[in-house]
Amino acid sequence: QELTIGMIAVSFSTVLLPHLSDLAARGDWQPFRASVTEGVVWVSAWNLAAAVGLAWLSAPIVHALFEYGRFDVESRLLSAGALVWYALATPAYSLNKVLVPGFYAVKDLWTPVRVAGLSMVVYVLSLAVLTPRYGVTGIAMSSAVAGWAQMAVLLGLFQRRFGWLVGRVLGPGFLATAVGIGGIVAWLVLIGHLWPYPYSGPMGVRWVHLGGFILPAVGIFWGLYVGVQRFVFRRTVRPWGRESQGR
Repeated sequence: QELTIGMIAVSFSTVLLPHLSDLAARGDWQPFRASVTEGVVWVSAWNLAAAVGLAWLSAPIVHALFEYGRFDVESRLLSAGALVWYALATPAYSLNKVLVPGFYAVKDLWTPVRVAGLSMVVYVLSLAVLTPRYGVTGIAMSSAVAGWAQMAVLLGLFQRRFGWLVGRVLGPGFLATAVGIGGIVAWLVLIGHLWPYPYSGPMGVRWVHLGGFILPAVGIFWGLYVGVQRFVFRRTVRPWGRESQGR
């Protein structure tokens, strides 16, 4: 989860903050909203795809990484159940990294802090409700509930202060993301049927299977995402996520 958030969301928000600060200082609010919207689309695309992949392959991933010695099948199932919920929380925490710079750009430091405090309260209450019933998995479920609650509140406050996100960017972006994720699911179903993951055998075989699942899935997602953006909506998809209307 942290690897996904760090590679995509944190790196993007680091670049986004000075750009938003410059736009806010000039009062260019339409480009301000468009830039945040592009960040939302770009970060959502990769993190939703990663969430689907992590959740779908949770048991093979945990097996390949940890199931040696005293780490048995029961441990794998407990860890895989937690990983599914941490994966589902990843898009929310990533979107928080995109929305928060919008407030920092106008020197509003307290709104993100207050929302983070609210998220902590939600997390503690969720722990009290979910952990007694679901055990270890309940901890991960509480993280997901708190992350999505924080994202929803931040998004609502952002829209109230700066206006709605730009629909002409959101629509094509999320459609392209949905098509790309559909391609990932189709690939994982196909390869899982033709070449099931082995829960026995040497470590090298485990990693070959995981690589055979994951690496082509990344290529399929990127190809479909770019294809829909370029050929259906005629948008240029730049490597760092900024999209422009084609002529």
